[in-house]
Amino acid sequence: MAVLLAVSSGAAGSPGLSPLVGVSSSTEFGGAQPGDGEPYVLPLQAVVVDPFRPPASPWGPGNRGWEFGNPGGQEVVAVGAGTVAWAGWVGGRGVVTIRHADGILSSVTGLSAVAVRRGVAVRRGSPIGTAMAHLHLGFRFDGDYIDPAIVYGLAHHAVLVGMP
Repeated sequence: MAVLLAVSSGAAGSPGLSPLVGVSSSTEFGGAQPGDGEPYVLPLQAVVVDPFRPPASPWGPGNRGWEFGNPGGQEVVAVGAGTVAWAGWVGGRGVVTIRHADGILSSVTGLSAVAVRRGVAVRRGSPIGTAMAHLHLGFRFDGDYIDPAIVYGLAHHAVLVGMP
């Protein structure tokens, strides 16, 4: 089942989820900002085919980010300004991790070519590699994986109100 996320206006102009319109890599969201005053962007234009599914245990099954249903060959860009903390190969797939000024680490996994190296400063939207099919995007804060929907300001939560 494919999940297509897109920005739509919610209450008071807040971002929401819509199944109708695609999100491009240049789309800005009202969520977190990587410390340079600019919102995070998506690493490429594609449909999210597997959303965040937190595991029940630290080593349990789940999806610690978003998996995109891209065919491969697209340019992948930095989701925000920061410093490349790691760039290399894991299991035959290119991986780039960027440390952002807000303390968030973003990682893209599934690159066929890596265009940056460790220690290099990158700007939001600057090329970091070329995608293989099914690119994965994950975010960590303080060692814990967090739902990309939170980072992009697309997460919704319930507010419990006490009964009189």
